[in-house]
Amino acid sequence: LASRDRQLAMLALSYGLKAGATWPEALATLLAFAPIMEQAGHRQDWIPYLLQGIEVSQQLGDQPTEAELRFQLGVLYEFLSQLEPARAEIEASAGLFAALNQPHKQARALTALASIASSQQQVDEARTLLAHACPLFALDDPERAHCNFIEGALALQAEQFDVAERQFREALMRWQQAGDQRMVAWALTNLGAALRRQGHTEE
Repeated sequence: LASRDRQLAMLALSYGLKAGATWPEALATLLAFAPIMEQAGHRQDWIPYLLQGIEVSQQLGDQPTEAELRFQLGVLYEFLSQLEPARAEIEASAGLFAALNQPHKQARALTALASIASSQQQVDEARTLLAHACPLFALDDPERAHCNFIEGALALQAEQFDVAERQFREALMRWQQAGDQRMVAWALTNLGAALRRQGHTEE
């Protein structure tokens, strides 16, 4: 994201989130930029805008937007290794998506919670969350790759390296089909770890 574009977006939001008449447009802008800012690494700078957006969406009674913003905020907290705030925001997001009957987004949030549990080595909780999340995804949904990836991470922790390899390969295939190069790289990195632990030096 170009520096000028980022600065313009943040300036527009600074004004837009303060004026009631512009709240809907400001929230739409905030939702559009949230994943871009996360991927560009502007995580700490973006948190105040998400917090303000959550407050505005609550005042408007806009639960779908609140749920999405809480999810995005939780993702940022996770990347910043602030796992308890991340868990709190994503749990709130999952609850809102469930109440709104949006199973795909609920599954996405539950999978993110499973990722946090896995990183905290809370294996039983991670598996329980995955058991709830994965059936909510359509069979051809590329986001099912996250389920495979977390299963692979759990298998890697348990030193079940053949299982980890299989799960990482499945995640890799799904992300390749979706054309998600960022996640393909992530899957390849972890697949390499599983292969090395099995004594493979070439793939």
